[in-house]
Formats: sequence, C-alpha cells, structure tokens
Amino acid sequence: MTRPILAMIDDKIWLNDDGGWWPRCVATTRRRTRCLGHDPTRGSYVWARMASRHGLISVAFPSAEPERIHAQRCDLHYEHPDIDDHVVPSWHHFSAERHTHLITPLTDEWIAT
Repeated sequence: MTRPILAMIDDKIWLNDDGGWWPRCVATTRRRTRCLGHDPTRGSYVWARMASRHGLISVAFPSAEPERIHAQRCDLHYEHPDIDDHVVPSWHHFSAERHTHLITPLTDEWIAT
C-alpha cells in the first residue's frame, strides 16, 4: 500500500489517500469508467518534514492553484468541467487524532523540557 499525500493547501493540511503520490483523475470516461489519468500537479510539490506536539509528518507544499489540486483531474478533464465525476475527489482535512498512522512519534531529543 502506498502512503497518502499530506499537502499544505490554503494554510490547512489536506489528506489524499487515493493512489499514493499521484492521485488519479476522478472524471468519468466515455465508457462510463473512471479515467486512468493522473493529476498533473503531482510534480509541483516541495516536500518538508513538520514537527508538532503529536510527532513528525511529511507534508507537500504544492505550487499549483488550490482549485486545480482539489479538482483532482487530468489535463484533458480539467479543461472540460461539464464532464461528470466518476467518484468524489478524495481530498479531506488531516486530523492528527484520526490519522495517527501517518505520524512518526518524536524521540526524547525532540521533546522540549
């Protein structure tokens, strides 16, 4: 199983657990199936490790527009917003309490005294 993407978008951390590092397009094809393309914004991320009171997380900082990222569509389908989604885009808010499996616990050296 691939690790979900955590991305800082509009000053909030969002989680996408669809397809690992490259979320799939959510649009419906002419054959009424889900598009096999990937969101082209996947290569426009800068990665960083962030520490919090819960632990360390790896977060992507995308350079693309937030609307483009949340649409989760390939280039072809992004240009045609009238095409229905086959599935709902899989971006949702990250919660340290609910997504503990994505957090690396801090060692004693990291904990302030």
